[in-house]
Amino acid sequence: WVRLRPHSNTVATEDFFLGGRDVSWWAIGLSLFASNLGTDHLVGLAGAGAASGLSVGSYEWSATYTLVILGWVFVPHYLKARIFTTPEYLEKRFSPSLRTAFTWLTLASILLTKVSVTLFAGGVIMRVLFGWNIYVSVAVLLSITALYSTVGGLGAVMYTEVLQAALLFVGSFVLLYYGM
Repeated sequence: WVRLRPHSNTVATEDFFLGGRDVSWWAIGLSLFASNLGTDHLVGLAGAGAASGLSVGSYEWSATYTLVILGWVFVPHYLKARIFTTPEYLEKRFSPSLRTAFTWLTLASILLTKVSVTLFAGGVIMRVLFGWNIYVSVAVLLSITALYSTVGGLGAVMYTEVLQAALLFVGSFVLLYYGM
């Protein structure tokens, strides 16, 4: 869904990328959950857990300590320096050319791994539900995502991820019920 903004011709970069700094804590938490644990991750971990046991889960739980250290030790320094992204840090610490190289490397790796798999999975689901061609399905998914991301910025993306988190919770509990 698209977050409506006041009528203004200029939207500051900070407002666009940080959601206007008025997003509630629960929306931030659910957005982090949904962006970290998508349906592809949920299904993949369940399959890996069924194949190899609890070792996969313990690896995932170890990320908790890393996130706590990041949140309590490093984030205050980043906020004090007004650094909001990893490329910004790399530019301030090293050089603008490293920022550019890292940005392109990150975009390429995300597009070739996570985004392509997620779009394919969404296209398969839309083909099953609506009978659409997979390429049409992917084009529709990309168009809708580009529209609400461009119009609403990070705020719109975060509230969309809140909805996705709710769907992940409900779907997981339904699967758990039928699996028992």
